[in-house]
Amino acid sequence: GWFLGALAYADDVTLLAPPAAMRRMLAVCENFAAKYQVVFNDNKSKCAFASRRLSYCSSFKYASFCIGGNNIEFVTQWPHLGHVINSRLTDDDDISNRRGSLIGQANSLLCSFACLDPISKIRLFQSYCCSHYGCELWDLSCAKLDDYCSSWRKALRRLWDLPYDFRSDYLAVISGCTPIYNEICRCGINLIADCFNSESNMINFLMNRGVFYARSSSVFGKTVAPCS
Repeated sequence: GWFLGALAYADDVTLLAPPAAMRRMLAVCENFAAKYQVVFNDNKSKCAFASRRLSYCSSFKYASFCIGGNNIEFVTQWPHLGHVINSRLTDDDDISNRRGSLIGQANSLLCSFACLDPISKIRLFQSYCCSHYGCELWDLSCAKLDDYCSSWRKALRRLWDLPYDFRSDYLAVISGCTPIYNEICRCGINLIADCFNSESNMINFLMNRGVFYARSSSVFGKTVAPCS
């Protein structure tokens, strides 16, 4: 019975609805803007059809939506609050984006602090290259996750000046870092626990459904499975 079609964070608003309902919701936004002298930036507004069925997305190829009298651009992916969301409903683009950031941060660290001892470089690596932002929401079955973990291990080998074929099992022991896959699982489990302990009935309901009912078809269900 909850309506979850309008999600807001600060001045960011996300509308979720089928095409006909979307036009009505945009009309509500325009009426609000006219009444309270608010301006919606059509240049920063984007629209995407989210569906795993590509045929469904292509059927709305010629649909159009507008805000403030201007058409809203259609995209297949777009960063929102630091996460790259795509119309295929996968985490591929978000993980690839975070992997690119990780590689860039590690290269910058190695260029700037190459003369430091490995212990100091590891501490810098943990402080500046290990945020794994957004990993709590990743699908652990996503193939791109292997690439992300591989880049993390390669960065550790470079910090210690180890050969490329040095066994991954020993990296955590030498560096004192939690294995990257375990860290991602830990972040996901912490998010699930926080949602279960939330005072919001809506958040409790969504997490219960994801973990106990949807299970393997839910990101959260997939997170719990390998950690249980």
